[in-house]
Amino acid sequence: MIATKEAERNTLEKIRKMVAELGENSYLAAAFTGAFEIAERNIDDDAAYTTQYYIDQAHTAEGKYQKQLQEMKTARQNDQNKIKLMQTNIEDLNKEIERLQTKLADILQKEEYWRVKATMQESMILTLKAKLYDYMTAVK
Repeated sequence: MIATKEAERNTLEKIRKMVAELGENSYLAAAFTGAFEIAERNIDDDAAYTTQYYIDQAHTAEGKYQKQLQEMKTARQNDQNKIKLMQTNIEDLNKEIERLQTKLADILQKEEYWRVKATMQESMILTLKAKLYDYMTAVK
């Protein structure tokens, strides 16, 4: 005997009423949660969807999402490690900048010293040239 869609709907309604008569706290009512909707969809779509199929799909999705979550956690940890390394590099570079700034200040200070000394030497050379000129042009 092949059941018609109408017979399937009538039987589904009878089962639904029987389960409803057991009350809200019924174990059967809990087990049939969502099953009536799947049965209606099977009748409408000429399909054979099962609660087990949806349970399996949920488990598959959960496994997939757990894997993705673990990958994201690993990536996050890797990113945090990279950030720590970059922070260490920045600190090292800042120390190197300080060292170079100190060295530059020392070089600039020495450069100023030598510039002043050269100016003094130039002045002394000019004075000596003037004395030599005076000495050479002095009347004998």
